[in-house]
This record gives sequence, structure tokens and C-alpha cells, in this order.
Amino acid sequence: MLKGIRKTAIIFLAAILLCTASLYVYANADAVFSPIARVYDMYMERRAENDASAYVIRRYTEAEETAVPLTSGEDVPVEAVSYPLFEYTQLLEDIPGDAEQAVCVLGSGSEANIWVVEKLEGQWYNTAGPLYCRIGKEGLSDSKTQGDGKTPVGTTAIGAVYASSKPDGLKLEFIGLTSGDVWVTDGFSVSYNKHVCTAVNAGDFTKSTPMPGGEYAMYIDIGYNPKCIPAYGSGVLLRADRDLGAPTDGEISVSPDNLKRIALLLDGEKKPAAVIARAGDVGWRIEKAMSGSFVFLSDIAPEIKEDSKYAGSDNFMGRPIDGYIGNRVVVSREVGTALKAVNDSLKEKGLGLLVYDGYRPGRAEADIFAWINREGDPGMKEEHYPTLDKEDLPGIYLAKNSRHTRGIAVDLTLYDLATGNALEMGTIFDFFSPVSWYKSDSVTPHQLNCRRILREAMIAGGFSPYESEWWHFNFLSGKSNVVYDFVIPQ
Repeated sequence: MLKGIRKTAIIFLAAILLCTASLYVYANADAVFSPIARVYDMYMERRAENDASAYVIRRYTEAEETAVPLTSGEDVPVEAVSYPLFEYTQLLEDIPGDAEQAVCVLGSGSEANIWVVEKLEGQWYNTAGPLYCRIGKEGLSDSKTQGDGKTPVGTTAIGAVYASSKPDGLKLEFIGLTSGDVWVTDGFSVSYNKHVCTAVNAGDFTKSTPMPGGEYAMYIDIGYNPKCIPAYGSGVLLRADRDLGAPTDGEISVSPDNLKRIALLLDGEKKPAAVIARAGDVGWRIEKAMSGSFVFLSDIAPEIKEDSKYAGSDNFMGRPIDGYIGNRVVVSREVGTALKAVNDSLKEKGLGLLVYDGYRPGRAEADIFAWINREGDPGMKEEHYPTLDKEDLPGIYLAKNSRHTRGIAVDLTLYDLATGNALEMGTIFDFFSPVSWYKSDSVTPHQLNCRRILREAMIAGGFSPYESEWWHFNFLSGKSNVVYDFVIPQ
């Protein structure tokens, strides 16, 4: 009997210890599993390097070198970044002929995406977007009425910007906000559907929507109901909203940063119009907002050059890759801050960073692997992988759930501050070959030295190099295991 009691006690104590250990692991999951994840990542990287080492590194013969796109002689000019074409030009058919800019809103339910487009040399280009916004809680309407909670469909002419202080560079009419500013919604008032400062004019109205000022406050009059007919509704403005968590009463809410960007892109002399339409009419699917932990690299480090290769046709697939709508580079905020520090450290050498890719949408990776598995369609084989078949690219050069999709990897090179030209690195970006390995002996001493300068600067800035691609670096402090899939807007 005593042995039975002892055995029961031991089992009971073991159960307590097991529960305690489980609770500790649950409460400290990051501390317990992050090192394991890091070891796994290091193992996968080393495995890729070992796979790569199966190829014999050798110097190409003179005949072979002519087929390899090595840069030689002078450094390579960096092409100017251009805006992508706007796809949904049918939305612009009803705008006035003299309008050279438009704000386009495509909505579904109470959510929408917004673009700023501009007519350049007879074609419409996307200068910003798609950006996430919220619209009326009752969706869109072809016949809006006062208080119906709907956002009206149609085309209007954009008017003034209202804010507490005038943004530098604003080219639209500006009206400063003070205490007591409102937008009148009283259909019996002569001030209906107009801005009024009650501190100056008490007015004859009993109903209005406050327009509070402050650091983030901004409104753009899109010109809805210009004849101020009470039956058609009022107060349909673009307005700043820091949360975007709820629909509106009919106005269009945009994040403060995005609304300011929209305002600064518009120019009153270009007669900007506003177009609101249903997303389903053009086959558009609403895209969610960019994750709050991500930023445009140019917002953190505008002096860093960008050339988003996957947004155009200058890449191994020979076409824009899914998810790259804008010709911009997006990175996690911490990666952007680290890149700025690296770029600053290079200035004394007369050099700067040129970034080809940062965050990569999950759908882009899916597009790449669908292309690999599709018969035919070699893309830009001769330029990017002349000695391989595209089925050979996964493993060393292309990976699923890569660190790019988690926002903690970048592809980049160096450029000369004096000339603006990219330095010679021995190959173009995304040249899938042993020549692109950091220690390849198929490049000149000058090219190897350029690689060394880039590598040392990035390591000093907290990045880890990838031996099989001189352009690729992982951010060591990045611990995200989340694969993101928001599009990269313009």
C-alpha cells in the first residue's frame, strides 16, 4: 500500500512539473522558439550554400564570357523611375476634356481603394495607389440623399483643401481650419453643403458636421453637389482618419499620410476631377491597407535610389510580377531605418545604395513558382539564367516563403554619387549563375572590390549576406515569420 501511495505521489508531482513547464513555454513562446527558428533559418541558408557548392566555380572562357551579361568598362547608368500605366481608363471617360489629373475611387461594401492618376503625353499614369480607404456604411449609390449613409457614384471637380496649416508644396486652393469650423448639413440653410467658420459666422443652420483641426486633420472638397440641392446630400469630402476601422456616413476616409500625399500630388491648374465607381464594374478586388509595420523606403530614406525590377519587365520573367502595382520599394520600418544608416555611412566614400527589391507580396512568390511550373515561357532566360533551365532555379536562387515575403530581406547594389551610375558588380541583378556568387573568380578585381564594399557596409549595418547572390542581404534583427500579401502601391 505504501508503494502505491509513493507511486501516486510521484505521478502527481510529475504532472505538476509538466503543467508548470507548459505554462512557462506558453508565456515565453517568443524567447523559447525564436532561437529555434533562427537556427532553422541558418540551417536552410547553409543548405542552400552547400547545394550551390555542388557547382564548380571556374573562370569562363573568352567565348563563354561573351554570352554572360557582365558589365565592363564604365559603370552602368541607373534608369529613371517611371510611373506605371493606369489600367482602368474607362473610369475617366466622363471627366472634362481639360482635366489632366483625377482621383479615382473604386468601392465595394464600405471599403474602397483610391488612386491619383495623371495624363502624360496622352496616356493616364498611376501616380499613387491603390491606397486603402473607407466609404459610406451603406455602400455606394447612384442617387444619394441626405443622411442615407451612402457614398455617391459619379464624376465631380475637386476643390479646396482644408487643414490647420498649409502643407509645403500644396498646389490646390487652401482654406485654414480654426476653432468652430463645420460643414453645413441643414437643408433649410443658405449655407447648405458649404464650409462655415462659426467663430466668424454663426449662420442660420441647426445641423452641421464638425471639422476639427489638429496635426492630422485634413479635408479635400471633391465638389459633390455643387448646386447645393438639399435632396442630394452634403459633406462628401475626402477626410483624414487615423484608424480606418469603421465606415463613414458617406464621405471617403483616408489615412493622414496618404491624404496628404494625395493633396500634394494634385495641381489646381491641371483641373483635377474625382471619379467614384463600383469595383465590380471593372473587375477590381479591394486591396487592404499596407501593414502598419511597413513603409515606403523613400519616406524614411529619400536619398536612397530605387529601381523596382519586379514592377516592370526588366526581370527574369520578362513582365511585371503579381502584386507589384507601383514602381516603389516597400520595407519594414526597422529595415528602412537600418538601410538609411548604411547609406549614410557610404557617403564619405562617395557612394549610395540602389535598391531593387525589399518586401515581396506572397502572391508575387506564387506567381513566380507558377511560372516555373508552367511549360514554355522562358521569360528572360538569355539575360538572367542562360546556363540553367527555369526548373533549376528553386533552391539556390528562388525560395518559397522567403524572407522577402516577411519584409526582412533586401536586394540592392551601390551607385556613384558623382555620376549617378551603378557600380560594376560583375553581373546584372538576378543573374542566376556561379558568376553571381560573392567569391566567384570569374569577375575582375575591380568588380570583386565593389562587392566587398557593399558586403562590408551591409554587415556593419546589421545585415547578413547570402553567398550565392552578391545583391541579397537578410536583416539579422528581423524575426517575423508572417508571410504578408498586401500589394505594393504606387
